[in-house]
Amino acid sequence: MGMFSQLESVIVRILEGLIPRDFASGPEAFSARSLIFFCLTIGGFGLLSMMVFVVIADGSFPLRRVGTLLLITSLLTPILFIRYVQSMKSLSLYVMSLTILTIFYIDYNNQSVAGPATALWVLPPALAVLLFRIKAAFIVLLISTLAMVLNFYWLRSEKLPPSIVDPKNWYLAKVVIQTITTSLIILCTFGLSAIVFRYSKKLEQQLLERKKRMKEFAKLKEKAEASAKSKAIFLATMSHELRTPLNSVIGNAQLLEKEVLPDRVRMRVNDIAIAGNLLLTLINDVLDFSKLEENKVTLLPEPYDLVSQLRELSRILVPRFKPGVELHLQGLEGELYINADQNRLAQVFMNLLSNAAKFTESGAVTVNLTCVDDIRVAIEDSGVGIKQEDISRLFQRFSQVGDDSKRNVEGTGLGLVISKGLVELMGGAIDVSSEIGLGSTFTVVLPKSLIVPTPITNQLSEADQTSLDLEGVHILVVDDVVMNCTVLEAMLEEFGQVNVDLAYSGGDAIRFIEEHIDVDIVFMDMRMPEMDGIETTQRLREMGFNGLIVAVTANASVEDRVACEEAGMNGFLSKPLVITELRNVLIDLLERG
Repeated sequence: MGMFSQLESVIVRILEGLIPRDFASGPEAFSARSLIFFCLTIGGFGLLSMMVFVVIADGSFPLRRVGTLLLITSLLTPILFIRYVQSMKSLSLYVMSLTILTIFYIDYNNQSVAGPATALWVLPPALAVLLFRIKAAFIVLLISTLAMVLNFYWLRSEKLPPSIVDPKNWYLAKVVIQTITTSLIILCTFGLSAIVFRYSKKLEQQLLERKKRMKEFAKLKEKAEASAKSKAIFLATMSHELRTPLNSVIGNAQLLEKEVLPDRVRMRVNDIAIAGNLLLTLINDVLDFSKLEENKVTLLPEPYDLVSQLRELSRILVPRFKPGVELHLQGLEGELYINADQNRLAQVFMNLLSNAAKFTESGAVTVNLTCVDDIRVAIEDSGVGIKQEDISRLFQRFSQVGDDSKRNVEGTGLGLVISKGLVELMGGAIDVSSEIGLGSTFTVVLPKSLIVPTPITNQLSEADQTSLDLEGVHILVVDDVVMNCTVLEAMLEEFGQVNVDLAYSGGDAIRFIEEHIDVDIVFMDMRMPEMDGIETTQRLREMGFNGLIVAVTANASVEDRVACEEAGMNGFLSKPLVITELRNVLIDLLERG
């Protein structure tokens, strides 16, 4: 057993030394080992030793034997060629052709089936099985059979030359050839089995390593998913926790702005409102960027007038302009209804207009709407401009271009990244052109397919839209944070509402409505201890409460809106509360009865 193991090791070491690195591994490794082993055993050991024995037996070396010798030695040339060929397929075809030609020549010169060399025809099909697929092996078998039949036909036709091997030595030559052929087949079988065993062990090892890597990748994937989930939970929690105090800051600032205040106090209240809204913008930017990275942004398209939106947003941004900077509106006449996410597009246009106001010290900001092959909203400013090499950085996260040592600009550097992502979700793009000292133009390009016919709506007059009659309406505010209840109560009082009750938990809300079934509207906080807003709403509906329920939450995603609707809520308000949005929701609820 040790001798066979040693022989196996010797064979493998010889093969490994002859095979170049290009074929040392991969799908062609087995073919390379088989081919070299075949050439060594058949050409180097088998046929050459057989020829030497026959020459010794005959005691002569006729000229035709030179051709045999050349063909046999040519079977060793692939061992040299293997280092220079590009693929094993071409080298295998070369060896296969040489083998058939060599055996055909030997058979031809030794009287075909009447002579001693016919047993050699078993070698080409055996080689074909190793080097090619089964279909190719059948083709080689067919070619070998036809070649053997051709020699037999010429034998019958007496067209074959006299045998090289002396006829009196045919019997001895047959024994030698059959013995060597049998020995070659046994040696090939043993050697190739060793190759197969080593190759299978190597494949098994590679498979085990691959499985190990797959397990490692699976663990890394789980960690990445857990990390992403943790990040999402962290951002959602931080959003809620930050919006809750902001609700009080911004809400009280809005209420104070409606009071009669000294100019100095009013200026400070205005500063509080601006700072609060800036902080809210930063929070929204971080959340939106996280959702864009995870492809979790959901659009809510609806028909609306793009012209009215652009005019209103431009009017809102005018107070942010530097003294002397003018606003020009072009192409904003009439109406242009599109089916798109109004809030998301407003976010994009507000960001671009804010940037224009931020970087324009003098001159004008122009908003230009055109609609030919597509919808184009160009926001042009006469500001500082952007270097050409910096334009490519505009849409990189946390990036702000320009000379930071000469100016102090607030922001996360996410606004343009988010705007680009939102516009691309709608099938559009953002183009930028700029020149230092002359200004920049940001163009939002939207597909023309978004345009829809003017929708037929029962639009209210301006007087009807601003009127709000809450007489006789009983309202319950539910929130576990006292200051949130106080702010919302104060906002409702601004509309003349005095019949407002407060509950500081879901359980308190249920008990209150059990005793006061006449409640018309419930403003329900979503995140409360013990019983959240969703569960409280479901239990109220189960107990037969048919009043209106409005979600008031710092969780302002589309998914939160859907969850509220499925729980049986009738409206949605996000924190921090805005008085105008509260008014619009109340008007809509009262119209629906």
